[in-house]
Amino acid sequence: MVGVGCLGQPDAETHPCEQSTHCIYDAQKGESNCKAGYTWEDPSDSSNYECVKDANCVPTTCLAAEVTCGNMADGCGATLDCGGPCPEPVCGNGAIEEGEVCDDGNNEDNDYCSADCLSATGSCGDSTVQNNEDCDDGNAATETCAYGLLNCDVCDASCRLVNGATSFCGDNMTDTANGETCDDGNTEIESCDYGQMSCQICDPDCRLMAGETSYCGDGIIDETNDETCDDNNGVTETCEVGETSCEVCDASCQLVAGRIPADGLTCDENGECIYTDLSAGLDWQGCPAGQTGETCTGNPLNRYHQDAAPYCESLSWGGYDDWVLPTIDQLRKLIRGCDENLYGSSQCTITHACSYEVNNNCTTDYCSGCSMQDGPAIGGCYWPVDMPGSCDDAIWSISKQIDNKAFRVHFEYGNVGAGPVTNTNHTMRCVRSVQ
Repeated sequence: MVGVGCLGQPDAETHPCEQSTHCIYDAQKGESNCKAGYTWEDPSDSSNYECVKDANCVPTTCLAAEVTCGNMADGCGATLDCGGPCPEPVCGNGAIEEGEVCDDGNNEDNDYCSADCLSATGSCGDSTVQNNEDCDDGNAATETCAYGLLNCDVCDASCRLVNGATSFCGDNMTDTANGETCDDGNTEIESCDYGQMSCQICDPDCRLMAGETSYCGDGIIDETNDETCDDNNGVTETCEVGETSCEVCDASCQLVAGRIPADGLTCDENGECIYTDLSAGLDWQGCPAGQTGETCTGNPLNRYHQDAAPYCESLSWGGYDDWVLPTIDQLRKLIRGCDENLYGSSQCTITHACSYEVNNNCTTDYCSGCSMQDGPAIGGCYWPVDMPGSCDDAIWSISKQIDNKAFRVHFEYGNVGAGPVTNTNHTMRCVRSVQ
């Protein structure tokens, strides 16, 4: 049986395929095939090399092939007329036509295509500047300006000079690739905002650095920020004992009339009272923590010992912010009416000096007090007669007896002793030195 589309070579000087009108013989391969659009007359007869039209062949068209002139085969054995003879190719019309290798729309040399359109003479990126190029830097990439340049011309991907993209300190874009750690849109040296103790600013080279500070308490009078004084602290001092008037620098660095220290209770317009004990040189929070006003309204705050000192250290009260949790010595100096436990009494040897943090050699952990609520102050409290407040809760000191016990004074009885640092029924009465 003869295979469809290809017949073997018979033993003959002239191949029978060559004698058939529509048969094509490939002597090198020894194969016979029918022309396009034809098929074997009898595929079962290996000696029959006649080809007949293929009834299943679908011819193409000039339109489908996008041919508008000249003749073309339809693929099924016929020749199509596609609009008459084609015009001669024209070099320089921008279209690559028959016989042309290139056509760049002109008849000039040195612009990628020769004047006769028969040879390509280069391209953008070949490092040769041709007539149709502004530049050629050997690549087809568009570079950027070197870091730091405010503007520049670069050779783009089509070998035209264009404005290059820039990156420089002060463009408000942090360029980490070029070592910038900040960029605030300028090259000036800023300073920290007034009142900041520290900050980072962006220097003229776009590197983060510590900024210059100005704040109340830095010892420098900053008139641009309305300071009228600066005594190197954030405390409002009082006049010296015995002075009848003075001018002091307050906590906001303004010169004000100083408070005249005098024994007893003074309250400001916010109900924040201070009790001054000149004999001890101490200002006390006028009420136990949590209470306010001349009569100490409200409920005392109860805290674990570990939270008592931070409460006082963060307290802003009566115009002062240098409050601390008192030592056991300072608390004992406040006792009135129970002489055996007054500071300095030989009957009670508990002192800050023997506490856990100092010498750790206190020989006792308790000094018994006096009768319940039989002191000189309101409610029978064992503190100054004109000091207000509830003494139902013991008051913490900063002094510890051992690691897990801290000394406190219970002014309801006037006793001094150590209690577990986890007690929740103790409060604070913060203290500061009279300046």
